[in-house]
Amino acid sequence: MKQNQEVWQQLISDDLAGMGESEILKRYRVLKKISIDDFNGRFGAGTKSAENRAVIIDVETTGLGYQDQGVTQVAMIEVFYQDSRIIRIGNSYKALHDPGINISHEATLVTGIENSDVQGRSIDPRELTDFIGSRETLLIAHNASFDRPALEREFFPQFQANPWACSLSDVNWLARGLAGKLELALCQLGYFYEAHDALEDVIAVAYLLNHVDERGQTAWSELVAGSDVKGGMIQVALDGKNKRPNVFEHFKNALSPRGFRYKPALEAAGGRASFLKSYKSLTSEDAESDLSYIESETIAQEVIIYEVESRDRFTNRTGTAITKPIKRDLKF
Repeated sequence: MKQNQEVWQQLISDDLAGMGESEILKRYRVLKKISIDDFNGRFGAGTKSAENRAVIIDVETTGLGYQDQGVTQVAMIEVFYQDSRIIRIGNSYKALHDPGINISHEATLVTGIENSDVQGRSIDPRELTDFIGSRETLLIAHNASFDRPALEREFFPQFQANPWACSLSDVNWLARGLAGKLELALCQLGYFYEAHDALEDVIAVAYLLNHVDERGQTAWSELVAGSDVKGGMIQVALDGKNKRPNVFEHFKNALSPRGFRYKPALEAAGGRASFLKSYKSLTSEDAESDLSYIESETIAQEVIIYEVESRDRFTNRTGTAITKPIKRDLKF
C-alpha cells in the first residue's frame, strides 16, 4: 500500500511540475467520497428537525436485464426532508438474499456479488416492512421501473401499497446540465462512490436529489411534484394467430429501441407475450409518438392503453383494479 502511494505521489509531482494554478484547475478535478456523515454535515447543519420521512431503495439482481431476475441484495436509507430538500439521512439497511437463481457472470462483474455470497442468506420480509414503516412513506429508486417489479416479485406485497418515485425519470437531469447515469452525475457534482454497491447507490441518490438548478429549484422538489401524477402504460401483445414469419423479431427490432420491455406471458393479455412501456403521462409527446409509430411501422393488431394511478406507477401489475385497459384497433 505504501509503495502504491509513493508511485502515485511521484506521478502527480511529475505531471504538475511547472504548471500554474489556473492550468491545474483547468486540467484536474478533486472528487470527494460520499458518506452519510458527510451528507448530514453538509445539508443538516443549522436546520430544524424534519418530520417528513421517505425511503430511498436499491436492489441488485441475478441479471442485468428487465427479465424476471431474482433479488440478491436490498439496501435502503431513510431520509428526512423539509421544504424542498433532504436535510438528513437516518438509519440504513443492507442485506444479501438467495433467490434460488444462479447469478449471471455479467451481474457478478458489475456488482461483485457471487453465488457463494448469497448462499443460505434470506431477507425476512418483516424487516422490510418495519424499515419502510407507514404505507404513506414515499419510496424512491433511481430506476424504479426496474427496482419496483423486482422487489414485488420477490417480496410481494411489502412494496405494493406505498407511493413510488423515480429519481431517474421524474427529474429532468438534462435540463439541469447533468447526466442521468448516477455515477457520472455525482462526478459532475464533485463526488465519487463505490458504484453498484446497493447502499452506496442509495446514498448517492440523496446527494443528487439536493442539486439546485439555475432557478433555485432542487431536484427533490421536482421529484416530489412529478410523483403525484397519474402515469400510463402501453402494451403491445403478440397475437398467437398471426402466422407471419419472424413475428417476435419484428416487434423486438421495432419496439426495443424505443424503450419497450418484453414480457414472456402477461396475464392481462390472456397469457400472450407482450411488449410494455411506461410513461409519466399518456398525454406526453413520447406516448403519442409511440402510438403513431406502432400504427404506421409495425404489424400490431391492437394496443392496450392503461391509465395508472400515481401510487401504482413503475409496477408490472396490469389487468387488475389499478388499470383501465382500452383496446385500440390499428388499421393497416
